Amino acid sequence: VFERQPDSTLLVGAINRIAAEQFGVIATEIIGHNLRDALPAAQYALLESELYHVLETGHRREFEEQIQLGQLISHRQCVITPLSDDHGAIHRLVLNFQDISRERQLDATLHMLQSAIETATSAILLFDRTRPRVPIIFINSAFSAMTGFG
Repeated sequence: VFERQPDSTLLVGAINRIAAEQFGVIATEIIGHNLRDALPAAQYALLESELYHVLETGHRREFEEQIQLGQLISHRQCVITPLSDDHGAIHRLVLNFQDISRERQLDATLHMLQSAIETATSAILLFDRTRPRVPIIFINSAFSAMTGFG
């Protein structure tokens, strides 16, 4: 949770253990500090434009970011939600994020397998045994070229 100051700087109001680990900070050491100073520069740079976009528009923002954590690349889905006071002025921003690295890794693997099947020189067709009458759900170009089907 980030507290908006009158000059629009953001102070860290609260941070949970997992977020602190992801940002590479110690939670108790950054509470009450300017967000720009509290986070590593690379982490802040990824968030800055998104945070200030939410402050300017007042609209919730969802986005994905890719970050380098040592030798690993991590993917996060982020949501920034503005919280307003009784007069409609934004006084806090809540940042939620979820590690979606595994999903992105599975997407890449699926894409690679799909490309391999589509470009294979052997004829391939796939059936869905879970549906009535076991329909054909995919044929590759080699099957189409050989049979004229599809």
